[in-house]
Amino acid sequence: MVSGLVHHAIFELFEGTDFVCFRKGPASLVSFSLFDKKLGYLVCGLFEAKIVIRSFLFVTNDGTPKGKRLSELTQLQRLDKKYLERAW
Repeated sequence: MVSGLVHHAIFELFEGTDFVCFRKGPASLVSFSLFDKKLGYLVCGLFEAKIVIRSFLFVTNDGTPKGKRLSELTQLQRLDKKYLERAW
């Protein structure tokens, strides 16, 4: 039995055969959406023939495909973001 909206969405994602996945070193980023809105990426890996979700990255995080594109468009790098973060 799967409980909770997010748990159900993750179950549905991996139950199907069509999901978007990007390799990132030893892990994979699996695109995660809820109500047809992309929220981010699940950082996953295989361990003993099981998919293990290690973390979640919002769509704009460094290291994600959309985050990379955002950095290219704005020319902001990680140190720029850290500096701007302190200003808030």
